[in-house]
Amino acid sequence: MMTIQAAESETERIEREAREWMIYLYSDEAGESGRNAFVDWLNVLPDHAKVFRALEQASRDLTLVDAIHPFEGANNRRRGASTGRFRRFTLAVSGVFAACISLGLVLVATDFFAPEPHEAIEFASPIGEVNQFGLPDGSVVTLDSGSTIEVTFNDTERRVDLLSGRAFFDVEADADRSFFVDSEFGRVIVTGTRFDVWREDGFDFVGVTEGQVQIASFGTSEGPQTNAVLATLGAAESLSIMPDRSVSAIEVYDPESSQQWRDGRLVFIDEELGVILEAVNRYRETPIEVVDEEILDLRLTIGLRTNALDDFYEGIEAVLPVSVSHMGAFTYLYADD
Repeated sequence: MMTIQAAESETERIEREAREWMIYLYSDEAGESGRNAFVDWLNVLPDHAKVFRALEQASRDLTLVDAIHPFEGANNRRRGASTGRFRRFTLAVSGVFAACISLGLVLVATDFFAPEPHEAIEFASPIGEVNQFGLPDGSVVTLDSGSTIEVTFNDTERRVDLLSGRAFFDVEADADRSFFVDSEFGRVIVTGTRFDVWREDGFDFVGVTEGQVQIASFGTSEGPQTNAVLATLGAAESLSIMPDRSVSAIEVYDPESSQQWRDGRLVFIDEELGVILEAVNRYRETPIEVVDEEILDLRLTIGLRTNALDDFYEGIEAVLPVSVSHMGAFTYLYADD
């Protein structure tokens, strides 16, 4: 017997695809390419987003949703110890280290690990954490979420490579050994001071809280490293180093507002939502996805704790015409209808 099935209506098709997307997003298969494809699907028709949001909202009230094979939270994953010539110091791997940080203590590499002389040491702060480390010379570095440095000290110099992210340095004075911080596009040279270095997309940022630093060129892909001094920064001054090794004009640097991340705080005054999201995403394993790009220009004044970012979602829904949708570890922002 031949069974003839009725043709699927447009509404039924959208509802079916929305259910399939929900199951997929809760699965272990949902990676970055899958999330991008989901956003593309949402943007095909306005009804796609409307039906999916209704389905997602209904699922919050169903205890059976856990049976769809819930996504293991990406925030529970931490990078393990690296191999090779580096020793990796990641506080997340040890409850003892976490307890030290909660008590305001600083971990000193020489006290706990006794690295070999002149050995390169790698320090890392996992995504979602801000951690402080003591260096072998008594200097202290604070690493922002997702930041990594490599430290090499010898009898004549102290060198730090900022491999990713942002770092604040409180450098112990040593007239016989300069302290270098090499970022992607330039070198910061100091003897004893307090300053901030940040690797951004397309430029490096340097801001000085106390003392003085020199900004030196770091060579290019076409030429050797020259170490030619490009600028000198004093307290409360900052600049950016560009890919062509030029520097921006020196600007005023406010240490108090610029260093709030070290205390686990993010404060924004009449700032665009797009800028706020960029900052918040630095503390998330999976970035917040924006479905309707027009909301990026909305402006907001808000203060956040980096360890309590759920307050962010409640805050923006209360004061902006946006809606927040959570799917496992993923979060999506929509413009209100």
